[in-house]
Amino acid sequence: MKATTRLASAMLCAALGSMAWTGAVAQTQQALHDGLIALDKTPGGALDAATLQRLSELTSRYGWPTVKNAGRDGVDAFGRLVERADSDEDFQDDAETHLSTRIGIDVDALAYAALTDRIERAHGRPPQFGTTLALEHGKVVTAPPVAAARANGYRDTVGLPFLDVYLQSVQAAADAGKPLAEAAAVPRLSTERHAVSNPQLRNQLHEMVASEQLARTAYVVNGMREGSSERKRIATVDAAHAARIKAIFARMGVPDAAAVGRSGVADFLLLVQHTDAPFQAQVLAKIEPLMQRGEVSRQQYALMTDHVLLAQGKKQRYGSQVEVKDGHSVPLPLDDAAHVDARRAAMGLKPLNDYLRESDAIVAPGH
Repeated sequence: MKATTRLASAMLCAALGSMAWTGAVAQTQQALHDGLIALDKTPGGALDAATLQRLSELTSRYGWPTVKNAGRDGVDAFGRLVERADSDEDFQDDAETHLSTRIGIDVDALAYAALTDRIERAHGRPPQFGTTLALEHGKVVTAPPVAAARANGYRDTVGLPFLDVYLQSVQAAADAGKPLAEAAAVPRLSTERHAVSNPQLRNQLHEMVASEQLARTAYVVNGMREGSSERKRIATVDAAHAARIKAIFARMGVPDAAAVGRSGVADFLLLVQHTDAPFQAQVLAKIEPLMQRGEVSRQQYALMTDHVLLAQGKKQRYGSQVEVKDGHSVPLPLDDAAHVDARRAAMGLKPLNDYLRESDAIVAPGH
C-alpha cells in the first residue's frame, strides 16, 4: 500500500469513526446496504468507471461499510467490489486500510489476507500473506512461491499464524483426504460483530496517530531539516500525545483488543514509541501477554524491546535500531549478532541484511 493513501485513509477512518449516527440510522444503513448489493450485481469483471464512481460516492456519503451500518452481506459485497476496483489503486488501498482496522471486530483476518493477496496478484505483484496455495506432488505450497520471511511480517500485523503453521494446518487437512479447495477454504470477509467496549478511546487513538503521521510526513517532504518548523511540530505533537497516553496507561494500563480493537492496540503502542524510555519500559513489561494472545504484533514487541534495551545502556536483541555510517545503515549495539536472524524470524521480521538494505533506500538513498 502507498504511504500517502494509507495516511489519508487512516484520517478518514478516524473521522468516520467519531461520527454520531443519529436520527436516520436505519435509513442510512438500508441505503448503504442496498447500494452495495446493487453494485455487486453489476455484470463483468473489473468495475467500469461509472460503477466505480457510484461506489466511491456511496462510501463518501455513508462512510466505509461495517457490519453495523451495512450488514454482513453488505461488507461481503464491499469486499468483492474492492477486488473488482482494480482501475483505482488508491481506492483499493484506502478500502484495504479500512478493512484492516476492522479485523477482530467484524472482519475476518484470513479472508482479509486472501482478498489482499488476490488484489496484489491482479496488479502483477507477489502475494503478501501467502494465502494462494497449490499441491505439488502431494505437498501444499504457496503459488506463486512466497518466502516465509516476507509473508510472516504481513501475517503478524493482522494476527494470523506464521506461514509454516498455516501450511501445516492445510497439509494436515489435505492428508486427511480433503480437496485443496476445502482444506484451504477461506471464510466470509465479514464476521459477527464484536463491538469494542471503548469506541471513544479507539477513535482518539486513531486520531492521534493520524496527527503524528501528518507531522512526520511534512518533515520528510520538506527535507528532514533539524531545527525546522516541521521538526518542532513533531516535538510539540509528541509531547501532547505523550501526556495523553500516560494518562490512559495510569487509568487502565494497556488497552486491549476488547476495549479498542486490535488496530487500536497497535495505535496505542505506536504512540508509546514516541514517549520517553522509562515509560516505554513500563508499557513493555505489560504487553507480553497481549502478544501471546495475538493482540500485539511480535514486530511491535521487538521494536519496543530494542528501544528500551538501548535506552538502558544495554545491547538490542533484534537489530531494529540503526544509524547511518559512511552512507550505510548499520545496527546499533547488538547482542549475540550471530543468532539475530533466528530471533528476528521468531518475531516475524526479515533477515537483518534485508532490513538494512531497505533502510539504506530510505535514509541513505544516494548511496
